[in-house]
Amino acid sequence: MEPESPSPQRIRQVTAAAATWRGQLIDLSWRNQLLYYKNLRYGTLDFADADPAAVATLLAGDEVRLSKLFSRTLFPDRRVRVRAIANKATEAAEERGIGICHVALGMATWRNASGAATPAAPVLLREATITPTGVAEDDFELTVSGEPVLNPALVHVLAEQFKVTLDPDEFREETP
Repeated sequence: MEPESPSPQRIRQVTAAAATWRGQLIDLSWRNQLLYYKNLRYGTLDFADADPAAVATLLAGDEVRLSKLFSRTLFPDRRVRVRAIANKATEAAEERGIGICHVALGMATWRNASGAATPAAPVLLREATITPTGVAEDDFELTVSGEPVLNPALVHVLAEQFKVTLDPDEFREETP
């Protein structure tokens, strides 16, 4: 005896329940840094004032020293920032087994109808590695690896709030 096919009503109910559960898994509040990025004093690194050639080398997948990315005047501040990011990334990897260090490419913003905070969501994410060059951690090697990935929180918000559907797999195939 073959199993009975689910009714259209049952399929709709299961689809609706799955959508509800999926929506509950993503924090859409201002606490979600994938939707509300903030440039922190010690925890983020902006490449806007970095050497463009060194950034291009980094994004090509080559290892780049922090001291090559930033001028002598900016380097002390950037070193403190990178040390904090590296420590947090190491902690997350060791305690939770997750990689949290990424380079964000592009930023999407929109008018937030449901709150006062203005969303600022990274569009693409690439995994990054930060390695101290010595015991004193006086410089760091930065590496970006893997293919760019669409920000999953942004994909969710675009689908739920704006009815814009992006297929991350389809995007990946089109990326050079």
